[in-house]
Amino acid sequence: MEKILITGVTGMIGSYVLQNLIQKGINTLAGVRNSKKLDKNLFSNSDAVYLDYTKTDSIEKALSLANKVFLVPPMHPDTSAMMKNVISRMKSIKAIVCISASGADANSTFPLLRWHGEIKEAIINSKIPCTFLAPAHFYQNYIQFCSESIREEDTFYFPQGNTKKSMIDTYDIGEIAAKLLVKDGHAGNTYNLAGYDYDNLEIASILTNTLGKEIKYIDIDPIEYKKMLLEMKIPEWKIEIFLKLNAAWKAGSRLKSNEEAKLLLNRELRSFEEFLGNNKEKF
Repeated sequence: MEKILITGVTGMIGSYVLQNLIQKGINTLAGVRNSKKLDKNLFSNSDAVYLDYTKTDSIEKALSLANKVFLVPPMHPDTSAMMKNVISRMKSIKAIVCISASGADANSTFPLLRWHGEIKEAIINSKIPCTFLAPAHFYQNYIQFCSESIREEDTFYFPQGNTKKSMIDTYDIGEIAAKLLVKDGHAGNTYNLAGYDYDNLEIASILTNTLGKEIKYIDIDPIEYKKMLLEMKIPEWKIEIFLKLNAAWKAGSRLKSNEEAKLLLNRELRSFEEFLGNNKEKF
């Protein structure tokens, strides 16, 4: 019997992959380190297994219970070594769908792209059929990084200028990943996933119209933004990655077509307006 192990189920993508697979009636296995973080409604409709990337016995047990895996490399400085360890133990796994940073390259000087490039190489070398998903900027990042300042100051901050950037709802990523996990014929492909392009003044206008109060965007200096993130207790190594990504968005170098995502979904992608309508209470 087919069973799919979903990693990252308490995060922005894995939770939607799990939700979509459950809706399809697929046997799922939620890999969790802390079951208290798992949505109780999802947990009641899915099996769960303890999974800690620093504990090899938990990795081996989780993988032994499944024959397919949805893999989300964690944002961690040791993610490459962790994922290589996981991949090397995929004895019973017949297919993988893996989230991969756009532009992943094992020779990159940018740590995030290098880590994801090394993971991609390890999966390819394992000979396990795999489909890679390279998503654009998440709409959900506005909840994580901007919701507090929007609630308290009617303002949000990014060092991004006002250049358009490609964005996507992680619900759409989850729906695409679920489809690829149950449908053959996509192994060996890397799909670039994007919804629509927005600049931050457009985002501010949408927030204003939806929330019923004026929301402003400030193009903050990167040094000041770093101070803000440090106050949020974000580790410095992670802040440096965020700053490089923001610089790339400001330069307009990470725009993507949404054609692949539309073909995979067989529908229009969710707009930022739709995302905000579903998450208004978080702002």
